[in-house]
Amino acid sequence: MSKKANKKKILIVEDDKCMQDIYRNFLREYVGVYDMEIVDGGIPGYRELREKKYDLVILDVLMEDMSGDSLFALIANSSKNVDIPVIVVSVLSPKDSAITFILNRENTSYLSKPVTAEQLIHKIKEVLG
Repeated sequence: MSKKANKKKILIVEDDKCMQDIYRNFLREYVGVYDMEIVDGGIPGYRELREKKYDLVILDVLMEDMSGDSLFALIANSSKNVDIPVIVVSVLSPKDSAITFILNRENTSYLSKPVTAEQLIHKIKEVLG
């Protein structure tokens, strides 16, 4: 089996270009471990999830084209994607209805923006083992 096949596939759904760069910087030293795909919003995220299999989704909630909770509802109702762990990274409080909707499902967790590299890496390792 090739080294690429052993990599865990992470889909990052984030429409903010600065946050996309932050994710790239945070995860650049893990290129050999994780295969990271960053998409620019909920609609491209939905397309990716229909076409490919991921081991983890990192999801923003406040996005222009499709909110993260709407995308999560599509993920949760898809037999192909229902078991994918989701880490929500948001400025919204975990008590916000959009966040609680997501966190009430299994395989979900939350990080508050601004997130540090240590917090993100720790959470990814916790979720993916």
